[in-house]
Amino acid sequence: MTFSEKTSIPPSPSSNKTWLFWGIAALFYFYQFVLRVSPGVMSQELMRDFAVQGCALGILGAFYYNAYAAMQLPLGVLLDRFGPRRLMAISCGIAAFGTFLFSQAETLPMASLGRLLMGAGAACGFIGTIKLATLWFPPEKIGRIIGFTLVLGTLGATSAGAPLGALVDLFGWRYTLMIIAGAGAGLATAIYLIMREPKDEKTNTTPQITEKPVRLLDGLAMVATSRQAWFIALFGCLMYVPLAALADLWGTLYLSERYGISSKHAAAMVSFIYIGVAVGAPCAMWLSDHLKNRKKVMFLSASFYLLVFLILLYWNGISPFMMYGFMFAAGFFFSGQNLIFAMATERMPTQMSGITAAFTNMIVMLSGVIFEPLVGWLLDHHWTGTFCDGIPKFTIADFTYALTSVHIALAFALVVLFFIKETYPTKRLLKTFPEML
Repeated sequence: MTFSEKTSIPPSPSSNKTWLFWGIAALFYFYQFVLRVSPGVMSQELMRDFAVQGCALGILGAFYYNAYAAMQLPLGVLLDRFGPRRLMAISCGIAAFGTFLFSQAETLPMASLGRLLMGAGAACGFIGTIKLATLWFPPEKIGRIIGFTLVLGTLGATSAGAPLGALVDLFGWRYTLMIIAGAGAGLATAIYLIMREPKDEKTNTTPQITEKPVRLLDGLAMVATSRQAWFIALFGCLMYVPLAALADLWGTLYLSERYGISSKHAAAMVSFIYIGVAVGAPCAMWLSDHLKNRKKVMFLSASFYLLVFLILLYWNGISPFMMYGFMFAAGFFFSGQNLIFAMATERMPTQMSGITAAFTNMIVMLSGVIFEPLVGWLLDHHWTGTFCDGIPKFTIADFTYALTSVHIALAFALVVLFFIKETYPTKRLLKTFPEML
């Protein structure tokens, strides 16, 4: 079922109220991105203080993704049943508590528990925002709302680059995380007090045309047994591998070694990936709506994305200044991946938007679960170097060997795209795209 076949019409409160509710929800997505990528800025400090090498740091970072992915389906079911407001407030509070626990950890198991709680709480940020959007905005605007949400989220990742690196240099990683935990507690309070759902608003608007509700297990079964849902989610997962492996964890260490620069400088360079995503996300959504076709944009995006990373990793002539441009280009061309959430929600009924977004996001987050430890393991496997201040010194050859896995994932993403059917909400699909797609 596509949006063009649905009959439910969201209520229409004042435009200012609608955008305020979305803005508060999207701030949670901003916040969870700060939590997600924060270990990349403090990777050297974490390896030193917890006395671990690459694979162990990758596993520590992946605890976030483990909890994030595991919580997607339960939260999707709960969002469809109870709505986003209370669930998002509670989730944000859990993420803040996990951040505080991580900041106080003296042992690796305690840090892992904190990271696990950070991921479990943050899991509601994106899918909760999508669910709220489907409650307040008409179907034809959902793609653009997802694009705006992703822009705000990637600004959170950018804030976790040079600004967070500066805080770590100034106060240390523990106190910096305590500040972030306090901000999360304040945001959880704001979500509960300010955000509203249609059932909370007593308006004299046109009543919503109701659809026959889908039973929870039936809805989950409908998504989980859809081959197209799997293909869409798998494409998103493979496209996210460079961000999970490079931007979220290993990029700062890699660029520090490649150019002999400080972690703060390297983190600023890595953050340009997310600046590229922030610019590219609305562009990808606009181009897709303009062409009335999702797959064209996704195909072009994946192709150029792979090309950029091939040049980035294997061309030794990239200057530090040029690397900023390549990082921006990587993020910009990644943005076609964001169309998977529009495609997924277009394929399923509106009342299943929560579980649909949750299933898709769960598969996407497996990229971090698998590839953060995998890259760390490959680094350890290839490493024959020495320690520097208790930290293993990985060479450029080590990183090139380990990050080749990124290119393999992107090549498979292009293959998966050939099995995905167009979902743009119109009965007339463009005929100009190659028949094989």
